[in-house]
Amino acid sequence: MNSTELSVEFLAAIDFVNHFFGSLSFFNLSVCLLILIDTDPRGKSYRKYLFSLQFFSTFADLFLSAYSLIVQINCPLIFSNSALSNIIDALTGSIIYITLMGQIAMSYLFCVYFRRK
Repeated sequence: MNSTELSVEFLAAIDFVNHFFGSLSFFNLSVCLLILIDTDPRGKSYRKYLFSLQFFSTFADLFLSAYSLIVQINCPLIFSNSALSNIIDALTGSIIYITLMGQIAMSYLFCVYFRRK
């Protein structure tokens, strides 16, 4: 097979894996709800940092799952086939994801700072 087109079975497998990992985000959202309904007064101020960390981690996972069905076949080739990637270009998607990663890093550092205080 000398064609550079990906097979239908391969695309279906990529789609299945992407939906599977996207469905794990519902577990992360349930953890967010547990953080919100916790009534322990000792950890009230810590919960806002922990919720921020969990929420932005979930949002970044959902964005990456929705935006990019990325497969690296060879190092220079990246394949993306999603509806969101047709609306948002790669540079804007990368900026959004890097911003989310920065928010996650700051939330994590706030959690560590609060715990060490």
